[in-house]
Amino acid sequence: MEINIDEYVDGFRPDLMELVASWLQGVRFLDLMKMTKIFEIFEVGSMMSLLEELLRQLAVALKAIGELALSEKFGKAGERIKRDIVFAASLYL
Repeated sequence: MEINIDEYVDGFRPDLMELVASWLQGVRFLDLMKMTKIFEIFEVGSMMSLLEELLRQLAVALKAIGELALSEKFGKAGERIKRDIVFAASLYL
């Protein structure tokens, strides 16, 4: 399998790191949306859901190889992401 390194690196979204860090620090969703050019709630929610799933899977994998302390940190990070309107089952409450 051949990988174009430049395309792979260009696929990363470092502009979203500040967004996620702010969310983890407890910033309200409305304030979060003011920090980004992403205007779709769905897009932000989708990204947060994928990140939460990744953290959960990494926590399980770390636990399986005996890295319990690191597994716990990843698990806690995943829990902190899952809050507010981003993870609401429906926007029509």
